[in-house]
Amino acid sequence: HAQAVGLGALVAVGAHADDVLAGARGAGFDAARLRAYDDAAALARAINTGDLDLGRDGDTILVKGSRSVGMERAADALRAALGAGEDDG
Repeated sequence: HAQAVGLGALVAVGAHADDVLAGARGAGFDAARLRAYDDAAALARAINTGDLDLGRDGDTILVKGSRSVGMERAADALRAALGAGEDDG
């Protein structure tokens, strides 16, 4: 579904991240635009160090996950990296 709606990149986190990315590759998603991280803390580190391409002006970024895996840490790192305030997203 991600490919069909024009998603430019897909980042998956957690124990099943490789399965998610395998499904995306099988659906024709460009493998160069797929990234997997063991946990939300690893994703946050990648954002903070600039290891992850955060997109371009005008891009929409969806963070989908649960607090049980700590996705708010990754979302906070993303907001800080992009200079977005709490009201921005």
